[in-house]
Amino acid sequence: MGRRDERDDLIAYLEQRRDNAELMALRSPEFADQARERKRQLSVMIDEFREGHHEGAAMVRAALVRWAGESNTFNQEIDDGSQAAA
Repeated sequence: MGRRDERDDLIAYLEQRRDNAELMALRSPEFADQARERKRQLSVMIDEFREGHHEGAAMVRAALVRWAGESNTFNQEIDDGSQAAA
């Protein structure tokens, strides 16, 4: 499977999840707000993915994880939810 096929599979998967969210909104009024919000979020993700916003994200994420391991302040914020003084 080539890179383009993987991309197309991922987009189709996300589109199906988005369609499922719409069905949930229609069938379960008590979850309609959450389902519509999920549909909106998935639509944004699909658009960003199609536009290539994900390219290079793995490299950036790896750098952030390395930085987090070196930064006690960052680790403390993650552990207790506090924010470092600016």
